Amino acid sequence: IETLANSKSVPPQAVSQASVKSVRRPMQL
Repeated sequence: IETLANSKSVPPQAVSQASVKSVRRPMQL
């Protein structure tokens, strides 16, 4: 939930990187 709020205030590059990390490391979430 917080990820969506942060994605709006964060540049698209950071969002894409965060999404990639979440996909590679689902356990970290």
